[in-house]
Amino acid sequence: MPPTLSQLEQEKRDLLRTFSQLGDLRPGSITGIVRRCGKPTCHCAQPDDPGHGPNLRLTYKAQGKTISEALPTPIAVRKAEREIAESSSSSVMLSCKSTSNCAERVRSKRP
Repeated sequence: MPPTLSQLEQEKRDLLRTFSQLGDLRPGSITGIVRRCGKPTCHCAQPDDPGHGPNLRLTYKAQGKTISEALPTPIAVRKAEREIAESSSSSVMLSCKSTSNCAERVRSKRP
């Protein structure tokens, strides 16, 4: 037997409550960048020198463009790691799909 409108609305409320309990979400990845500064007298100008770094950066897409942000402190790195983990967790993806499904079923039941 298909669920009633009140059951679907309760399911929707439960899903929205789940979303409200999520922390900050951030897509992307953290990379370590090693570079040379370009000064001819710097140690990094030597042929076998690895350069400066690694400097940690957060890279993500926003409005079709790739954005790269510096993560200057260990606190910033931990915060970004937590947000990336939260956004990529399977429960978030499942909740998004469930909410979309539920909203569609509620709309179809309403007069």
